[in-house]
Amino acid sequence: MKDKIELKSVLCTNTHHSYTSFAKKNNIEHPTIKVSAKEYKRGTYHVQHINSITSDLKLWINAFKGVSTKYLQNYLNWYAAIDVIEKAINPAKQTAKMIIASTVAW
Repeated sequence: MKDKIELKSVLCTNTHHSYTSFAKKNNIEHPTIKVSAKEYKRGTYHVQHINSITSDLKLWINAFKGVSTKYLQNYLNWYAAIDVIEKAINPAKQTAKMIIASTVAW
């Protein structure tokens, strides 16, 4: 995993033990946010952005009534493509959004 993680990376998560173990194993700085204690921010670190993305992704995946783990990466790529198009500003945006966002066409 070390070849996939930039040096001086910071992993900011909730306090779940799997994250702590991963951070220790990979020697990554790991500030934790104790959401269960209604802590949502610690200094410059917070988990609100990733929680928002996770929530949106779950809603999007639910449209398929379940996905095969075999094709999970394809679904994640599709979701990421939609996100890129959502943020794009160009004349073809609406057409591309309509084509890619359609769960029926694929």
